[in-house]
Amino acid sequence: MKIKYEFTEETKAVDGHILHRIRRLSDDKLGGFIEKEDNLSHKGECWIGGNACVYGNARVYDNAQVLYKAIVKDNAKIFGNAKVSCESEIHGNAQVCGCAHIHGNAVVYGNARISGEAEVYDNAWVSGNAKVYDYTEVYNNALVCDDAIVKDVAKVYGNARIGEHANVFNKAKVYGNAKIYGYAWIHGHAKVYGNAKVYNDASVREDAQVYNNAEVYNQAIVKGFADICGNTVVNDIYYQA
Repeated sequence: MKIKYEFTEETKAVDGHILHRIRRLSDDKLGGFIEKEDNLSHKGECWIGGNACVYGNARVYDNAQVLYKAIVKDNAKIFGNAKVSCESEIHGNAQVCGCAHIHGNAVVYGNARISGEAEVYDNAWVSGNAKVYDYTEVYNNALVCDDAIVKDVAKVYGNARIGEHANVFNKAKVYGNAKIYGYAWIHGHAKVYGNAKVYNDASVREDAQVYNNAEVYNQAIVKGFADICGNTVVNDIYYQA
């Protein structure tokens, strides 16, 4: 196997780990810091640059890039064509792959998996067993956790919280202080925002909007061009064509 990089004499201590700055042999370019060779594969175009740090049992391979001041640690894996940059942090057993991009001050941890061309950025967090993929964007101060799934071209932002077994997909948008949990589904061109809550087995879909302090729960279905707002509570079937 061809050796791609070497350790320099520059070291630093991070969380009790001694990290070594690397140098790429093909062009003498200095890279970031790793603890051991297992952290960065010699195969592919993968690289750790800037002052990024990768340590513990974390692995970067294939064509993945970890740049600037990003941190990847514990058992995290960054692979495919994924990019982790800025001051973002990936830890636990999290995986970032495909063409996904994690940047800003975003944090991905637990068993979370980010894939496809998804972006997680700003101060967003993705944790637990959550999956974010396709062309999804999670940003601002949004949180996706537990076993939640966000996919397709959905957007979750503001201070929104997506948790438990909730699904947000298609072109749905969840933002403001909205909370989606239980086994709720938000999809189509639906929008949930303000201080709205959608939970249990409720579904908001098509072009429906739920906002302000509205609550939709149990097995309620809100769809079509329905507009649920104010302090409205919907806990049974609601339909608008």
